[in-house]
Amino acid sequence: MPQPFNTDAQVVLKQARRLAESSDGLVILPMHLLAALVTDAPAVWNQLTHVDVHSLVDAVPGFEVQPLETTAASAALSNSGKRVLAYAMEEWFRARAAHLPPESVAPLIQRSEYVGPEFMLLGLMRESDSDAAQLLASHGLELEDVRRRFSDAPEP
Repeated sequence: MPQPFNTDAQVVLKQARRLAESSDGLVILPMHLLAALVTDAPAVWNQLTHVDVHSLVDAVPGFEVQPLETTAASAALSNSGKRVLAYAMEEWFRARAAHLPPESVAPLIQRSEYVGPEFMLLGLMRESDSDAAQLLASHGLELEDVRRRFSDAPEP
């Protein structure tokens, strides 16, 4: 099965899983995803020059990654975490499809790797009831502004 997330996004997902397993071991929440984004996806924040990243990092709850026991079960995505990733895929598709003629949209679906961490950030922002989305909003991130900045970015 094709992997819908690029290498950078996979690093963020793995780190979010490790953070979740170290804290409660059960589920990956949007805040785990945000904590992983601020620590493991610096390129995302480089594009958002209007955001005080240091202040945001300080506001994200500290999750310590503990050494995992070999018998530890892997954390699963919470329902809100699943929605964040689904929103991320929708945002990637929206950004790419907006600039293409209709006959070119179908090949987008068949790509083997595409969603990067910047779209995970958009997905987090769309999960507006989550603590992570509220924290992002309190630091001046607005969905339409961030969406516009990333849709203008060249495709890797």
